[in-house]
Formats: sequence, structure tokens, C-alpha cells
Amino acid sequence: METPDKVIWSWDLSNFRNNSKIIPYHLFENGDLIIGKFETKGIYRIDKFGNIIWRNNGLNHHWIDIEKNKIVSTVEPIKED
Repeated sequence: METPDKVIWSWDLSNFRNNSKIIPYHLFENGDLIIGKFETKGIYRIDKFGNIIWRNNGLNHHWIDIEKNKIVSTVEPIKED
């Protein structure tokens, strides 16, 4: 097992303006990542190379959960897989 301080993968976030405000919400087994932008609208699913798979420009929150292939946030469900 690797030590927790070793980076084993990083995502290219150059498709996003002000990417320092991006919050990772959920990591899928295939390396896809659900991300949101802090204090703004927008939630995205990106692949492990940083390519945008889909996006939703609705409100998001700093917490989400994946339940029965739906993303659930404190705002509302926004995307089915």
C-alpha cells in the first residue's frame, strides 16, 4: 500500500477557469470524478484525463451523494447516469 502523502494520480483541470475553487465530490472506480465550483453554479463529471463528460449549470452545494445512479445534493437531484 502506498503512503498517504504520495500522489498517485492528478486530473488536468485546465478546462476550468479559476480551478483553485474546484471541489471534488465523488471519485468513481474508473477514475471519473464529480466536481463542483465553490461559491458558484456548476457541477461536472470529468474523466481521469480531465475531459468533461457532462455538466449541469444548476446550483450545487459543498456536499453530494450518489444514490441509485443519481446525484443528490442539498439543493436537488440534478443528473441521472
